[in-house]
Amino acid sequence: MDNKDLEIQAKVGAFARKMGRRNFLSRGAAAVAGMIAAAVIGKMEGTETAFADSAPCYPPYGVYCSGCGADSTCPSYYSTCTTSNDVCSDGTRLTSSGQCIYSIGWWYTSSPIGQRHKCRDCIRSGPILCKGGNYCGCRSTLHY
Repeated sequence: MDNKDLEIQAKVGAFARKMGRRNFLSRGAAAVAGMIAAAVIGKMEGTETAFADSAPCYPPYGVYCSGCGADSTCPSYYSTCTTSNDVCSDGTRLTSSGQCIYSIGWWYTSSPIGQRHKCRDCIRSGPILCKGGNYCGCRSTLHY
């Protein structure tokens, strides 16, 4: 063995004696098990909650819907809000306030491909007022 090996061996031995053999072996086994699990399973990308990662969707007025589909479909009693169906009951348009600005009503976040989420503007079915609870946004839990 060369000097570097002996030096490392001496440091590990001193550390093991200081920590105690049982504790040292237990921690070493846990570290090895963690490395094996990481190698076999891989990084758990995509398993986290969609809202916790990547670029945000910026839903209408900052409100996310509840009950969205995994692919970002709007909940029941809501439909996709586009630039052609964003007329409020008072005649104003949501696009004039910067809401429902996409002609198809959905888009992808700016994250890299494979980590993107599909975003969708949703509007309550029927005549709507341009305030309070009549529009929201969905974000997919699936990655694209």
